[in-house]
Amino acid sequence: DISEIMIEWMQEHLSAYKNIIPMRMEDNKICLGDETADFLFMINLHHELDRPDLALKECYRLLKKGAKIVVSDWKKAQMDIGPPLAIRVSPDDVEQQLLKAGFRKVEIYHEAEFNYMLVAGK
Repeated sequence: DISEIMIEWMQEHLSAYKNIIPMRMEDNKICLGDETADFLFMINLHHELDRPDLALKECYRLLKKGAKIVVSDWKKAQMDIGPPLAIRVSPDDVEQQLLKAGFRKVEIYHEAEFNYMLVAGK
C-alpha cells in the first residue's frame, strides 16, 4: 500500500492471514518479480493514484499470462461518503487506462451502490 496508516491497519486486522504481507511501496513500483501474481484487486485506490498509467503498467508486469485484475472505485457521483467528486475517476476513463496499459477484455459492472468495478485480463 502507499499509505502507512493502511499498512498499520492491515497488520492489526489481518495478522491471522499468513499469505497477506502488508508492505509500503510506491504506487508505480512494486517490489515483486515479473508475472508473479495470479490476481490483483485494487479497491478504492484508483482515485488516489498520481500516475494511474504507470501503476496499471506495473500491474500488467506483475500479472501472469491469463491472470486478471479487478479495479473497484467510488462512482463518479455526489454522495455523502467517499472522496470528493473532483478526484473521482469515471469507469470509462479507467477502462481506457487499462486498455492503454495492455489489458484486454475489460468488463464494467455498476451493480454496487457506491462503487463500480472493472475486470480485465492479461
